[in-house]
Amino acid sequence: MENTSIQHGRHFTADERAEWISRYRSSGLSQRRFVRQHGLVLGTFQQWLYRAQRRISINLRSTRITAAQRARVIERFQRSGLTRRAFVRKSGIALSSLNRWLAQAKSTPNVPFPVRLSELKLAPLLAAPPTGWAMEIVSPQGLTLRCCEPLKVQDLMLLLRGSSC
Repeated sequence: MENTSIQHGRHFTADERAEWISRYRSSGLSQRRFVRQHGLVLGTFQQWLYRAQRRISINLRSTRITAAQRARVIERFQRSGLTRRAFVRKSGIALSSLNRWLAQAKSTPNVPFPVRLSELKLAPLLAAPPTGWAMEIVSPQGLTLRCCEPLKVQDLMLLLRGSSC
């Protein structure tokens, strides 16, 4: 069934509404004067205009941004050192979108990452093992990792990334 509107007992199809909008835009008249001349109801006509404009703006928008893309934008913003307005001007993102993404990121509880244990094969060190702990790493969540031998940078990076060996 075709989408219709009722106006003074009369039905208007979507094509007819589009025609009325086109005639209005080319008329040069105010909305009030146009609807009076053509026997239309102002509020209904304004709804037609609003919906037509909304359809245009929705079609102009890019595709939806994924959560991972939003996270990258937030990270870029935080590293940029720019104000929100300056950042959105530079990046082409709507200020309202950036504000919403930042608020959502702030209100999202920090969900601890899943713990995955795996054996790491470490390259042997030539130095004798020191007494006590050679290094201690404490995560923001309170996890503590103590090593009796110092780790090479590559091994430490593997460990911190949670890479399986």
